[in-house]
Amino acid sequence: MPHLRNLLLGHLSAVAAVIAAPGVPTISSVVAVVGNTSLTATWTAPSSGGAATGYNLRYSVHAANAWTTASGVTSPYGITGLTAGTSYDVQVQATNASPSSPGSWSASTTTSTYNYAMGSGFQPYGSGTSYAHASTCNANASDNSASADGSHTVPANVYFGWSTSPTIAPTSISGMTIAQGQFTNSSHNYWYAYGVPTPASAGTYYFWAVETNAGGVIVASAVQGTQPISGGTTVAFTIT
Repeated sequence: MPHLRNLLLGHLSAVAAVIAAPGVPTISSVVAVVGNTSLTATWTAPSSGGAATGYNLRYSVHAANAWTTASGVTSPYGITGLTAGTSYDVQVQATNASPSSPGSWSASTTTSTYNYAMGSGFQPYGSGTSYAHASTCNANASDNSASADGSHTVPANVYFGWSTSPTIAPTSISGMTIAQGQFTNSSHNYWYAYGVPTPASAGTYYFWAVETNAGGVIVASAVQGTQPISGGTTVAFTIT
């Protein structure tokens, strides 16, 4: 019988190894996402315990301990429907087929959502809707950071440029003109630039302002409208 006993012991050892509870994952990063109401979490597998076959993620407003849990998620995972400018605690746990699964939750990583907002300015609409091609214009736009706008986050920079689309914002600052400074008007904070190049070819164009964060990522945008701040009606510019 020793042979049978050894087989059984080997089988039980293999089963025990398979069903060992997973260890604790390590959160690599939780970063804010453009749009102000989302975070993206990434993590790595546990370095101990049984092999993880799945993960759960939970998040809460910082220190509130009112958790919302998403089960069966994978890294990276997008957390949506959050509140702008709010700090959140994020935790991850690993799962597998073990009776002791899931494993422990990871330590919290706390990150704030963005709170950026780009608003329409006075220029170039204030000086007309027709410009010569390959010339220049002046521009300004509000970052909505002052008291009259709900005190949104001040961007690292603002850029100005032209597009043939009134609805699709620029996705790159390449070819755009960086703002040269800021000024305050009626409790609104504006960024301005002089000598912004107009398009090289004649046609109908739309004027855009975009905000970037410290990493150079575009975090908010606004197309020139007939009204500062609120935007009003989108302005179509004629480039002659």
